[in-house]
Amino acid sequence: MLLVDEQESRIEAFTTQKSLIRRIIEELREGVVYHFENFEVLLNKDEYKVTDCKYKLSFHCSTSIEESDLSIPFDAFNFVTIKDVAEFNANNEDLIDVIGFLQSFGDLKDHKKEGGSTRKLSFTIADENERSVNVVVFGQCANEIFRAKGEDLQPPIVVLLRFARINRGKGFGHLTNQFEGTKVVFNPDLPETKKLLDSLEDNPVASQSLSQVSSCVIATATNESLLSFPCRINVAQIMNFTEPCEVVTKLVIEKLETAYGWNYDGCPCDKKPFYVNGKLKCSACNTEVKMTEPKFKVHYKARDSTGKCSIIFFNRLASQLLNCVATDLKDQMIKMGKPMGFPKELSDCIGKEVLVKLKIKDFNIGHPNSSMGVSQFSDDMHIIEKFTYSEYQENPPTLTEASPVESSASKSSPKIVLVEAEEDDDLTDSQIVTPEDTNAKRRKLSKTISQAVDDGGLSEMLTPTFSSTKLLKTIKEEVC
Repeated sequence: MLLVDEQESRIEAFTTQKSLIRRIIEELREGVVYHFENFEVLLNKDEYKVTDCKYKLSFHCSTSIEESDLSIPFDAFNFVTIKDVAEFNANNEDLIDVIGFLQSFGDLKDHKKEGGSTRKLSFTIADENERSVNVVVFGQCANEIFRAKGEDLQPPIVVLLRFARINRGKGFGHLTNQFEGTKVVFNPDLPETKKLLDSLEDNPVASQSLSQVSSCVIATATNESLLSFPCRINVAQIMNFTEPCEVVTKLVIEKLETAYGWNYDGCPCDKKPFYVNGKLKCSACNTEVKMTEPKFKVHYKARDSTGKCSIIFFNRLASQLLNCVATDLKDQMIKMGKPMGFPKELSDCIGKEVLVKLKIKDFNIGHPNSSMGVSQFSDDMHIIEKFTYSEYQENPPTLTEASPVESSASKSSPKIVLVEAEEDDDLTDSQIVTPEDTNAKRRKLSKTISQAVDDGGLSEMLTPTFSSTKLLKTIKEEVC
């Protein structure tokens, strides 16, 4: 449960007693004010917190719950701007609220996971400057949001995303749901909604663009987001990571690696299909693939001043890098009588300096010589000249500690397409050259997160100090 008082301060409450759980479900209603007495106050050590309050309330059988006629605001938000989420400046550990315009809204799809499958829904929301973030939700939350949108809403549509979780891995988008706690409200009756709609009056270009909702959901990110990504390191430091993560680095493309081919037969959506009961299926489209087409999968050797590595550009990003499509190059090689040959266009980027975001997976950690997939890149020299390395941290960027961001003004900037690197079970081995002490560093960095917490002197904060009896306390009326 989430409780809010008359000062709009929020705190979590919970119970583990079955009889009280039934009573709460049957009797307590959202938006009603209640008076609580006799409960425990505990440190909130939950992995995902609804609020930034370090405490939470534990209700038990002797907890008194009575309705009150005190007037308390129903809503208390923890708004974070789309700008901060899109540019990776939002490091909030608690669940956040985001409001913006609905830019695109996809279809419900099946998503395979360990032990079965679930439903998946993708959509994007944008601010008044068309800066957008991708949202991917799963399970019952996806079903409820899909039904809530309906067909009668007319753009521009304002979307309120409540209790969302920032996706640290970013494999599925900027924001995702926290089980069934995440809620979406379309065109909420809030001052923030009116402010957003009024902002379009002074921005006719955005007004026209946001007056239509696309059914094609493509994650987008600004060029500048590479400059502010939390983990910006060199090649030698990449070998130090012991957990899956994403990093940004600056490289010079040195040569084309011809040992691994340059294309694969893919579904029109870019996924590599597979055979099921004699039929070619696409896991992304969840349909039978009638015809495949050539897709890029190009390996390059790249370097910086500290070492070399092998990187893979998959179809969409490779098309941007090379300014051509795989189908044309394949047709060209067939006409030349060299269907297995390498088009000379693949070498046009040799010597080019680029900023790349690399996905370091479990496979890469277990096989230090394996190739890393590129999930975003920029070859804009104005951006590259501004690039600086972040302060090096031993832990992956998903563990970076930072203060929650406050609201900030939005600002428009160029966009590039950001796509998730294709899942590939047959990643090839390419040599990564790093300083001789790299392996020693990796061994040194193998201590667990809990040890790091203890080393930082934080373990003392994990046990609250109470009197010998349980803490019983009366607080002001709260609304749940």
